[in-house]
Amino acid sequence: RILRYKITMRSDDRLYESKHSHFGPFVAFDSGRCTVPDCDNMWKTYGFNMGCQPLNTSRVTYISPFVTHHGGRGCAPNCYGALWYSLP
Repeated sequence: RILRYKITMRSDDRLYESKHSHFGPFVAFDSGRCTVPDCDNMWKTYGFNMGCQPLNTSRVTYISPFVTHHGGRGCAPNCYGALWYSLP
């Protein structure tokens, strides 16, 4: 089953000024704790932001009805591929 949520978010200014992106690095959470090395330093540097990572379209059969990757970032032919989000 696929769940979709419509949210409104705003990235920390430190992240946007540094990376020119509204999404930070994807951060894995297990049992309510960050399991990515150096989480504390990343959050101190960029603030608490939503992370995003594209999923491998050869392994995931979900195709979005919406463009999920913009051209110029190597999206073709995967412009409608699935995304995985992390919420701190």
